[in-house]
Amino acid sequence: MKSIFNNKKFKVLIIAVLAVILVLMFSVYRLSSDGRAYASASNAPTNVELSESDTAAAKAFIDAVDAFPEFYVLQYEHKPLMDDAGNKFKALTANAKTYAGVSEAIDKYEAFLKEFNKKFDFDENDIIKAKAFINAVNLLPGNILSSSSELKYEHKSLLEDAKKKYEALSENVKDYYTGVSDAKEKFDKALKEFSDKFMVEESLITLGKGMLGIFLVMLIIIGCVYLLSYSGNRKKNKKEEAAAEAEPEA
Repeated sequence: MKSIFNNKKFKVLIIAVLAVILVLMFSVYRLSSDGRAYASASNAPTNVELSESDTAAAKAFIDAVDAFPEFYVLQYEHKPLMDDAGNKFKALTANAKTYAGVSEAIDKYEAFLKEFNKKFDFDENDIIKAKAFINAVNLLPGNILSSSSELKYEHKSLLEDAKKKYEALSENVKDYYTGVSDAKEKFDKALKEFSDKFMVEESLITLGKGMLGIFLVMLIIIGCVYLLSYSGNRKKNKKEEAAAEAEPEA
């Protein structure tokens, strides 16, 4: 019986398998080498010769983006930073964009800009309304829910005004405009304290107004009945007088 290793077909198969393995190993090596080369090239300064103005513009843009806060604490008050980075981005030439670190800064700037525009899609009217609500709440006593709270019944009109101004805000402004959530928290506390303090007084005032209304209605009804009765009696008396005058003397 011949050995399988002496079989010609088996030898061809072995050679083919070895060739495939060598091709795969070479491909993996090339891919890893290209990846390292790309990473090295992306982090190293470019060979493009930059002018002083391009270099300065690139560094200014990178510094502007580095001044951004953490992504999760982005607030509307960071708009000047976003605007500054945007202006410096527009000033970049094609050569300046090849400066080391600019590509990463552009990616960060665009991610922040997208998040900023999504969260803070406010127009001037939205901002005016938000500030009006905050100012309305600031007119309330500052020691809400404390033992020395100065909240009085006379502050009811301020609470009603603040409520109207809050209801006029868009949901986006309520959620993201800085200061609105803090003002809403103070407003809610003031409203709760007002309700706890003056609920009985409010009820009595409402009841008093209702009773006064009923009393006025009763006065009007009594007055009408009296006038009708008076008018009827006068007519009756006039008829009796006329009849008496018409009778002949005895």
